[in-house]
Amino acid sequence: MKPQTTAILISAFAAMLSAANPVFAAVRPDSTLATTYSMNSNLSAVSWVTCGALPGSSGCYQSGSLGSFGKVGAVLESDPTFQGNVVTRHIYVLDSASGAASNGVTLYDYKRVDTILTASITTTISRPRTLALPLSGGSAARPAMAAGGHFLYIATNLGTNVVQVQKSNLAQTSIEITNVGGVAAIRSNSYGWVTVTGGSNSGLSDFGLFDPNGRMQESGGGAQVAVDTRNALIPADLPLYP
Repeated sequence: MKPQTTAILISAFAAMLSAANPVFAAVRPDSTLATTYSMNSNLSAVSWVTCGALPGSSGCYQSGSLGSFGKVGAVLESDPTFQGNVVTRHIYVLDSASGAASNGVTLYDYKRVDTILTASITTTISRPRTLALPLSGGSAARPAMAAGGHFLYIATNLGTNVVQVQKSNLAQTSIEITNVGGVAAIRSNSYGWVTVTGGSNSGLSDFGLFDPNGRMQESGGGAQVAVDTRNALIPADLPLYP
């Protein structure tokens, strides 16, 4: 076999492996970095720091804070997108005690852009888009939030509805999930399916299952919950169905 033909076959085989298995795909520019988040004692601000290693250095590169908020109820990162050495993602912060009366629920959508250099990073975070949600908040509110496919799902334990928010334009739809108590948990799996699970003090619960395109595919009584490949399901966080 001619060397040129062999090289073409090897290249085609590598491309096939990359498409079939992400382990063989090109290394992402930020794959050796991680951003961690923390909140201050009164949950009014979110701090973040990016650390790891680059070809020419190692350590912590960028840090900052987001806020202020009435009460940070949830923090979520979107999947990143890549263009060369530029990585773009969104940071979603849910304020579960927003407004003058501290009983509203507001979503903050920050766009974060990281430019990965040989020995450093430059990071910009835009002013957030904000979305007031038709949910009950306040000091007693326990929020739940998860992402699946093209949507975010947000609720609190003080209401029976989940708000489905489209990531691209923040269009929102309110969907009733349970009539036996507030929403107890929202979970997603690695394929972008989402479960919204309600519950009451008596242990009764209802649930809804949404596909990655935002369509409800199943609903009914019970406490069915999605499980992913990284975060364990903790029974103490959920209502137990008798």
